[in-house]
Amino acid sequence: MMFKRVFAGACAAMLFATGASAMPDGSYSGEGDGFRLSAEVRGNRIEVEVSTVGCLGGGEGQLRQVGNRVWQAYLSEYGDICVIQINDMGNSYYMQEVQGCFAYHGAQCGFTGSLSK
Repeated sequence: MMFKRVFAGACAAMLFATGASAMPDGSYSGEGDGFRLSAEVRGNRIEVEVSTVGCLGGGEGQLRQVGNRVWQAYLSEYGDICVIQINDMGNSYYMQEVQGCFAYHGAQCGFTGSLSK
């Protein structure tokens, strides 16, 4: 448990040092493996949601640019920190879980899939 806190704190500090998000504000939607994904971006804040039969999940958090056309979202509402990476693919975005997101959506769905505006 202590390792999780230290690791999460180190990751958050590293991300906060990279500056504000350049991901365009707006509403994004798309699909994962049999489920619907959505994201709302406002500045350096993001809200993500996933839904399908038997699954509904989501969360809010910080959005930070970590590379060229690459962002990471840090959701921390439920104790565990959920990290989601978002890559700009040109005409769409690809969102993929990095760690700790199970508490945000359960076993029937996830935060991995394509999004577009």
